[in-house]
Amino acid sequence: MFRIINRAEYIDKMKVLSKPFKFIDESFYIEEGKRGLNRVVILFTTNDCSLCLFEARYWGLAYDKFRDKLVIIGITTGGKEIDDFASEYNLRFKIYRDTKLFEMVCRYIRQRRISCITPLKFFISNENNVIAIEGGIKNEAEQTLFAERVASVFGIH
Repeated sequence: MFRIINRAEYIDKMKVLSKPFKFIDESFYIEEGKRGLNRVVILFTTNDCSLCLFEARYWGLAYDKFRDKLVIIGITTGGKEIDDFASEYNLRFKIYRDTKLFEMVCRYIRQRRISCITPLKFFISNENNVIAIEGGIKNEAEQTLFAERVASVFGIH
């Protein structure tokens, strides 16, 4: 469905962008009261993404740790199974179950020569600029450090 471009560049490492780019209009994916905050947007699927399953618990831990300092949002194509997934991995952040939104983000980032291989985590500044991107993390020790990478990118504790 999606063409693979530079896949290796986003596996097992974060890419901090020297030239940040605007993300899609925040009105598509963030509530009015949360606009203007730093955020992490996670594109994921549950039916064909083993790395999503392995990493999910650490997304929830990062949300719990920084819930007052930034917004974490999930965007997925999944249906009702997402409720079970979110419950199993204790994901309390907002998850949009919206195939059109998912595909909109994928089209938008492919225009910037970034593949849409999930999980894909966008670190977005309060000005709606993507400042770093992280793909799937295979190494479990690195998976556990997701919250630390979030803190490092945004300078929060």
